[in-house]
Amino acid sequence: AEAEALLREALAAREVGLPEGHWLTAYTRCLLGRVLVRLGRFDEAEPLLLEVLEKHESVLGRDHPNTLGSMNNLAFLYSVQGRYAEAEPLFLETLEIEGRALGEDHPDTLSAEHNLATELTRVESRAEEALPIFEDTIERRRRVLGEEHPNTLLSMSMEAVLLRRLGRYEAAERRTRETLEIRRRTLGDHHPDTIDSQMGLAIVLTKQGRFDGAETLFRQAL
Repeated sequence: AEAEALLREALAAREVGLPEGHWLTAYTRCLLGRVLVRLGRFDEAEPLLLEVLEKHESVLGRDHPNTLGSMNNLAFLYSVQGRYAEAEPLFLETLEIEGRALGEDHPDTLSAEHNLATELTRVESRAEEALPIFEDTIERRRRVLGEEHPNTLLSMSMEAVLLRRLGRYEAAERRTRETLEIRRRTLGDHHPDTIDSQMGLAIVLTKQGRFDGAETLFRQAL
């Protein structure tokens, strides 16, 4: 709410003080749209994000990084609203353009691939399709960013959640234990991401009927 007030003030000033269509004005609209998404005010966010995407595309072109960022913001909005049929083409196009322009191993391309996999997990009938994408993202992020990078661990964590949802508990346990071990080593026992992995492992053990081990982990996390 504080961010929204500051952004609206900045936007009003930039609309008056800068030429029409200036990139800083569009950037401020983009930030405001993202804040409105966080606040759950989707009806207000959508026209802002659409306007920014249209301006970026008309001025900078479809392949420009700012345009791709706008596409990703709009895709995220559609995704959190459950409008998966509208979100997926935007995630796919972002991935295709960034792979072509930046290379398949560029961090931005890998983020686009991760976003696509995450989107597919939200659609029950498409969740199975996300597994090979996550595997590819994890392998590439390990090679490019390193095993201990937060983005690598995020993809590992998301894949573990997906494996659990699909009922592949042994594979989910292996991936969760691996993620938990690295997070403990690099972030410490009290970091929120470490606790998240600990909770994930407790849930997997519960699904397998291993209640004593799960209870210990739940108590530690609590």
